Amino acid sequence: MSVYRRGAIYWWCRRLKLGSPDPRSIMLRLSLKTSDKAEARSRAHALDMELQMVALRFPDQQSAPSKEKLESIQLEALRFKRDQIASLQTRPPFDFIEHWRSNVVMAHIYGALARSGTVPLSRGEWSRAMDALTDTPEEQSLFEEVASRYGLNPSCVAPEVATLHEPGDDRPLPDGPRRPFPVAPRFVLNALENAKIRDTPDNRRTAVAIMAASYQQALLEANEDLSKNQDNGWLNHLPESLDRLLSQGATPQPRPRDRSSPVQAARPSSNDEASSPLPVADAPKASSIEGGLIDLTVSEVTDLAIKTNKKSKAWQESAQRNARVISEIFIAVNGNLLMSEVRTEHLYALRDRLERMPTVWGKSAEDRHGGYPAIFARGDRLAKAWEDAIRARTDKVATVGLSVTTFNRHIRTLRQVFDFPGDLVDGRGRRTHVQPEASFRKLTSRDRRRKNTRKPVPTKGEVHHLLSGPVHVGCAGEDDRFSPGSVVIHDSAYWSPLLFAIYGNRSNEFCQLPLDHVIDKAPIPFLRVLEWQGQTVKTSATNRDLPIAPLLIHLGFLEYVRQLRDRGYLWLFPELNLTREKPSKVFMEHAFRPLVESRFPNGTSVKRGDKEIDTQSMRKFVTNYLLGAEPKIELRLRQAFVGHEPTTTIDSIYEADATVEELLPCVIKTQEVIAHLTPHTILLRSEM
Repeated sequence: MSVYRRGAIYWWCRRLKLGSPDPRSIMLRLSLKTSDKAEARSRAHALDMELQMVALRFPDQQSAPSKEKLESIQLEALRFKRDQIASLQTRPPFDFIEHWRSNVVMAHIYGALARSGTVPLSRGEWSRAMDALTDTPEEQSLFEEVASRYGLNPSCVAPEVATLHEPGDDRPLPDGPRRPFPVAPRFVLNALENAKIRDTPDNRRTAVAIMAASYQQALLEANEDLSKNQDNGWLNHLPESLDRLLSQGATPQPRPRDRSSPVQAARPSSNDEASSPLPVADAPKASSIEGGLIDLTVSEVTDLAIKTNKKSKAWQESAQRNARVISEIFIAVNGNLLMSEVRTEHLYALRDRLERMPTVWGKSAEDRHGGYPAIFARGDRLAKAWEDAIRARTDKVATVGLSVTTFNRHIRTLRQVFDFPGDLVDGRGRRTHVQPEASFRKLTSRDRRRKNTRKPVPTKGEVHHLLSGPVHVGCAGEDDRFSPGSVVIHDSAYWSPLLFAIYGNRSNEFCQLPLDHVIDKAPIPFLRVLEWQGQTVKTSATNRDLPIAPLLIHLGFLEYVRQLRDRGYLWLFPELNLTREKPSKVFMEHAFRPLVESRFPNGTSVKRGDKEIDTQSMRKFVTNYLLGAEPKIELRLRQAFVGHEPTTTIDSIYEADATVEELLPCVIKTQEVIAHLTPHTILLRSEM
């Protein structure tokens, strides 16, 4: 709970999100109308309970599943059914007439199920399905047999009724026999879970309908495959099928289909107008078939690669975004080619375009409205201007060409996308998709800069200037942190730059630090950087205990921590942890970058092109600053202080981890850069 005091009266406050579609939040404040702390806590607890009950009564409305999630269900079901049909119908006995009839009947059943989403069918749906099978008595008889098995008749008991209710529904099953469901309930639940769709009755019916439509499509494709071998009244099927089984394998390849009646596509003589697949989400179709392999376009391969690597967690959000961007640029330059059409010259064209891309693009209104053609045109204009480099620098023309690091990252990501089809195989290890014949050899660039010069590093004077502005010595107010005033607000914008200047920490280490990891009762208070459920670390060396600098304590850091605990907060910087966005990103965009821009409106002395100092620059500043310590601080301690892996076997295997006492000289040295600051009364956000 969050209880604080205003004068003699205690107040209660809570920050609430406005809802899942809107990431904004509001602050609720109520006077508890008491000066007794125990009574205030009791009333605050009652308010918290009431707030939780309101949240239970009025939960966030669940939006309908997205098209992408529905498509993933359809694709998964289509693949499963194709493999199942291949396994059943390409091995003895080779009774292809029976296979044909069975496929037609089951296609009608799944078509009816795709429209209803559940069984038993309505009487109208039952009549339509029966009327569509009046052509042959064999199919009519088979349909009645299968319909009886699945309980499709309206007079039958619904099979597996319990699986169609809400989770936890304990209503008993109705009297009568329980029959199998045409789409296995466990498959439906697995499909919803894989697609990350909430398990509700409506979503189950939607999933059943989509999966039934996919099964129907797979059956009709199987009959198309069978019809190719029809010759002399089905007399020559066995040799054809055996040859296909031995030479190419059993998995049938997808074929482009029109949106006419599925049964008409399989049997031109049929008049069934009600068996079209569910139009909720069309199954992704291969663009063509090349030599028995599926030939996808660049966009299709990119979608499949992102979807697969996202599901396996092989690609994080940044990798998925990079794959999308470089594929879009490739398509904008060369067109949406099939994999079989991609050649090395297309990669060279992409490389030339990346060298003439604006260094910063996609942020202006012109870029957003004009798309890649506008971006390319602006890049060409900038490249023309930079032919006279001296004049371009004098006129401060925006730079052109991606950095070597960004360029190489894009090229490596595109190579991963293009290599993806080569990893797709059938159940017997045979390739199923066309892989482009394009060489990435010598396509990347070499960064010839020394590693220690690739990041701009501020001077001690610039760090002193950065930490001497209104944020740290007095601002106009919480909504105007960069104008001079008399207010010092103690939050992430105040403390984090100081922490960066002293510890050279990685940006996520303190931005998402829980208050429980601030150990203030020890002989030497320290911060515990540790991987746990709410915080990630880069390497095992990142786990370390860092002594709290005496000057931070002098400025009131421990008092700040105690006040947060008294108000029931969980995080060292609560305002950075209100949304799902990374706390380090929130801090960079709303605190650190505005701070640098306000203190250095014309840029620092180490600014390189569009690259200004950032949190990594502060990290390099600290490591360099520690080199000048007297007496000298040994390398092992400097590495442990900034969270780097030891460089020798003795340090990594035989030496114990550096203690808080051993690391204390590091903060004694680095805290010199904040020695000019004076303490102020601790004032938290929104308490003015």
